[in-house]
Amino acid sequence: MNWKYGMEDFEHPKICPKTLRPFHKEKNENLIEEERLSLKEYKYFEAFVFKYEKLPTIDELILFYYNRIVESGKCKTLPFMVAKWAKELIEDYQPHFNSSNIKKIKTVFNEFREVEKRKKVES
Repeated sequence: MNWKYGMEDFEHPKICPKTLRPFHKEKNENLIEEERLSLKEYKYFEAFVFKYEKLPTIDELILFYYNRIVESGKCKTLPFMVAKWAKELIEDYQPHFNSSNIKKIKTVFNEFREVEKRKKVES
């Protein structure tokens, strides 16, 4: 798969402060959803946080994506705009990491793993 051609940039959904996940409604309204990109950036961001118990740097997150996507054989390269998307994702999460400790963040991630539970809280 060649990520560079035919791929458009898009605005990422905002992070819900209660669930620490993308607002479900916004995610569904995006023209290009992360599922269609095959880059599960929120899923891998959360996996990084659980593994290393910290907010990643841009380079750490991209390397984590690389290991999970390229090294695992899912794709041959990372998406063309992965650096931009990683930067935006970290910037979106930064305030939550500044105002809370890692144990609380992990608890919230676990608590709102189910989509239906997130939808109820967002309403």
